[in-house]
Amino acid sequence: MGNLFIMAAAARFQSLHTATNAFLVSLAVADFLVAVLVMHFGCSFCRVHFMLDLTLCTSSVFNLSCVALDQ
Repeated sequence: MGNLFIMAAAARFQSLHTATNAFLVSLAVADFLVAVLVMHFGCSFCRVHFMLDLTLCTSSVFNLSCVALDQ
């Protein structure tokens, strides 16, 4: 739910459109997709599971690193 709030707040308020917040929104999207696609449907599509898990978790870590470097 927290990731949805971050995405909604960034979409709603123009003052949140900064470079740092873009990385935070990207991190929220990646984490949301991990929660929805990888954790929820893990057994349903096992062939795609590994690819999604690897791609989305790597994206999440990369975005978190960008946020840390941007500060």
